[in-house]
Amino acid sequence: MHLPPPPAVTYLQAATAGIRRQTQHTANGTGVPGRVEVDVLHAHLVALHGLADQLVRRAADADAPATASDLSAARTRIWQATAHLHDAYHHAPHPGGQQPRIDESCPPNAEPPRELPLLTTCQRHLATSTLVRRQTTPADLHSPLHGHTRHAPADRGPS
Repeated sequence: MHLPPPPAVTYLQAATAGIRRQTQHTANGTGVPGRVEVDVLHAHLVALHGLADQLVRRAADADAPATASDLSAARTRIWQATAHLHDAYHHAPHPGGQQPRIDESCPPNAEPPRELPLLTTCQRHLATSTLVRRQTTPADLHSPLHGHTRHAPADRGPS
């Protein structure tokens, strides 16, 4: 007998369904993705990074080193993807189709543009990068994905 998922898992399942729907909608699109699309995807990955971070802490607190290690590696890869989205944001056309300047970078104290009332990509990215620098080494952040870390069977726990 399966128990119903806890409410938080239901929200995560709904978010996943929303991404699947957006993927179907975007499949027929043309042209360069705009900044709004990239910003929304960046916000999603930052939230996913936060969720992975909480799961890493729970696994570590529960003395499950293999689970914590795997989740930590996933959290690092999510951050790497987030960093690429941040770069893509700077290369995407501005709303209205204006091309970005070649020298464009994150302004240190940028005001959010009116079309994005929440945190801008740069503000969100800088805030999260502070946390990432505390929990991840530069070598981990810059290493390519080259396979999975394997743990001893005794560390794995029940499957």
